[in-house]
Amino acid sequence: MSRIDDIREIAEKVMGWNVETNRRLTWLLGNGWDCIDARWDPLTDADAALEVVEAMRRRRFRFEVQALGAAEGGWLSTFAVVFLQPNVSKRLPWQHAPTFCDAICQAALAAVRSEA
Repeated sequence: MSRIDDIREIAEKVMGWNVETNRRLTWLLGNGWDCIDARWDPLTDADAALEVVEAMRRRRFRFEVQALGAAEGGWLSTFAVVFLQPNVSKRLPWQHAPTFCDAICQAALAAVRSEA
């Protein structure tokens, strides 16, 4: 899947938004009136990624994150994220990515795809 496909799937399946394509892509919130600009990008924007975490928490998922390894200068090189469902024995695999935002999004997608 492409990056825009991942963003669209997160917006629709995690956030519960609908797409509106009237000349430009916007996301309609659940009430059908408020909209989010198409530039909403949880793969690169930390605020948007944390919105994904909050949406998953509202769905009763628990969030765990690990920072793995270190690169020169003390920067972390890999993040691992998993969303855990309450009262479900099946544990989803950790999702690894070079950025915190990307790891959150990969983990959210893995969680919602496992529900289908």
